[in-house]
Amino acid sequence: MRAYSILRVYLPVSSPKRQAKIRKIGDKKPPVVIGGIIESDIPEGEMFVRVYQSIAQEPLIDGFYVGPPLHTCEGREMRVGSPFEIHQAKCVASWAREAVRRAGRPGLFLLLANPSAIADISACNPEWGIRPTDALAVPTTSELKTDFESLGKVTHSLEYGNIGVNYSLTIIGGWAGGPEGSAVIATASTIMGVMAHHMRLRPAYISPGTTMMTPSCYSPKPSLWSTGATLQAVVRNSRIVAGKGAITAAGPGTEMQMWEIAAIIIDWVVSGATVAGGAGGVRRYKVKPLLGSGLENRWLAEVAYAAAGLKPEDANVIVNELLKKYEDKITKEGGPWGHTFDEIYDLKTLTPRKEYLEMYARVKKEMEDLGMSFKS
Repeated sequence: MRAYSILRVYLPVSSPKRQAKIRKIGDKKPPVVIGGIIESDIPEGEMFVRVYQSIAQEPLIDGFYVGPPLHTCEGREMRVGSPFEIHQAKCVASWAREAVRRAGRPGLFLLLANPSAIADISACNPEWGIRPTDALAVPTTSELKTDFESLGKVTHSLEYGNIGVNYSLTIIGGWAGGPEGSAVIATASTIMGVMAHHMRLRPAYISPGTTMMTPSCYSPKPSLWSTGATLQAVVRNSRIVAGKGAITAAGPGTEMQMWEIAAIIIDWVVSGATVAGGAGGVRRYKVKPLLGSGLENRWLAEVAYAAAGLKPEDANVIVNELLKKYEDKITKEGGPWGHTFDEIYDLKTLTPRKEYLEMYARVKKEMEDLGMSFKS
């Protein structure tokens, strides 16, 4: 299989470029960390900028995902392919650029995801929107399908010069069958990204993975095993740059979500993922407005760095201990909703409130007791 170019994630002018070098199983090199919030209905304008600024200001974050679009646009329901989606896509891209500017990191990598190709294309602008050094997310529809919307994004990205990002999500219990069959299909989806979506023609990374059908999250044992097997198959047999995000059952500001993030990220980083959080950072299984913050992105990044260099057998012990802390709490509705951004963060200082920092420190200490060694 054709080798990829080295992916360069652009940081501020005063900082060196971050290189996403291909990693192997148990590799000591830390991954590139792409944060973000997946599918949370963040209020438009100033609050949107503040939420993503809280992510951009985290020093271990190398970029972040934005999308899919908000549920409403200026008080009207957003419809895919409508003029409102185009208008909103432009606004969201400009708000994301403002967030990284306020964080003092104007070169930070951005990954945009809208349902329609025309919305993503409309948001591409080197001055205020998505730059050639950023990316558009191109999905593979479960299972092993594509459509003109995805191919339209591919065509534009090739001509505009975007970094390529392709993601797929194989459903355990669906057409692919159980965890074993899902791992096979997820691996095939990775090859499809190279062939059908032309990820081999420019710097790119591919995000394969599997999820449970109900609830749709990555933290149960079958999904951890299946995605880990997929990543190991990819990194053993190709030079594909691979990575994945973290969909949890529980919401932000809860210990349960922190345990879930830790298990997911350890599994994937030790399995050779080059990009941690690459398909969207963090989200809860079901979402509500303003459900996401920089704090869970900080945790994702710290765990990713700490997991680099763990031996697979040691990682397996740690992840099994983490499963004991949350797996029996996952229900069909997911887990606890968690807390909104304005509950977790002081909006004046844009820093986490004391009680959430204390929870963060407590969970981090328990992770250290399990054998994790953090960089800070």
